[in-house]
Amino acid sequence: MSQLALGILSTLAFLGVLNKLVQVWRAPEDLPLRAMGAFVLCVALAAVLNVPVLRTAVDHAGAGLAKLAVNLLTVLCAYFLMAFFTYSVHGAAARGRLRARSVLLGAASGVMVTAWLLAPEHVRAAPADLANGNDPHATVFVLAALGYQGYALALNLRSSATFSRASARPQLRRGLKVLAVAQGALLCAAVAKISVALVQAATAADPAVLRPLNTSYLWLVFVGIVTAIVGVGYLAVTDMIAAIPVWRRHRRAYRRLSPLWSALNEAFPDLALTRVPMSRLRDALGLRPTHRGYYRRVVEIRDGIVQLGPYYDRGVAEAAEAAGRAAGLSGTALEAAAQAALIADALRRRARDSPAADPHPIPTRGGDDLESDAAWLVLLSDTLRDLWRRPPAAAMDLSRG
Repeated sequence: MSQLALGILSTLAFLGVLNKLVQVWRAPEDLPLRAMGAFVLCVALAAVLNVPVLRTAVDHAGAGLAKLAVNLLTVLCAYFLMAFFTYSVHGAAARGRLRARSVLLGAASGVMVTAWLLAPEHVRAAPADLANGNDPHATVFVLAALGYQGYALALNLRSSATFSRASARPQLRRGLKVLAVAQGALLCAAVAKISVALVQAATAADPAVLRPLNTSYLWLVFVGIVTAIVGVGYLAVTDMIAAIPVWRRHRRAYRRLSPLWSALNEAFPDLALTRVPMSRLRDALGLRPTHRGYYRRVVEIRDGIVQLGPYYDRGVAEAAEAAGRAAGLSGTALEAAAQAALIADALRRRARDSPAADPHPIPTRGGDDLESDAAWLVLLSDTLRDLWRRPPAAAMDLSRG
């Protein structure tokens, strides 16, 4: 395979590794995701071991050791891809099924290692090379490696078809179709190489005659792996694009909540949620800090509003509502203005430690879910900010009537 092809493959593989590392970190209990992460990691390691400098360094420990490692990694790739589809279709119940299939994986790997160890040194250096095709050790090695991969890929194609039909997400269906193309290419590659190995084992065919078929095998492998990485990354990329509007909305809301949150946090600093060390590390690495901060801020604001309960003055609430009506406010704007004035007065009372003689009920206006509740708190924060920006006399008129 050319250096350009290896460079492209390595880059795509390690981008996939980074993406899956983040996803697995976020959801370590997701079995299909863990299997896919292991698949992409094996692809990346196999690509790296094909880089000439690293291959030479590994081969210093034993001729052909890099080739053996690459072939074992490709067998693992087939297994983990099979695990991904099996988990996706059967869930946690797939554990038993995969344990049984791992026995075949172990058997194939054992045959490969044994054949490689027993082979002459020149065969160990390149067991799949056409020049070594007449050696029985090379034949057994190729049949074990490609036979297992063909078995796993055939199962994958069946499982991916089932999973694709069951999926309601168009992006996932498209990603699975790309993966199906990749697996079809890899399965054709396995069949091509097995055919080459069997022909060389059974006849004394000139390697030059079989070279076009062997070359097609190499390119089918390249196309299959690149297409597989594209298919794996497609869903992640589309999810990231779809998440951008949500991220921007949460970022704007986080900033707009600042006036209300800052005031409540100053009054009740103990209500700040404590982050666990792993959360701090994730935030430091930039993993979802905007969403995390947004949700934390909404919860802390709600806790602070509840803690202000003894300081809400019924007279202030009634006066603020009357002042708002007089100013031409109605509906949601009127309710936000009245609650902002009520909270502002409660914060002043809290600072003086002066509970209300006739407490007003705790403001409970919000929504049925966190997003709609946050939208209300954003409006309340904006109103409170505007209230504090008014001249002192005007602000006092609104809060006290």
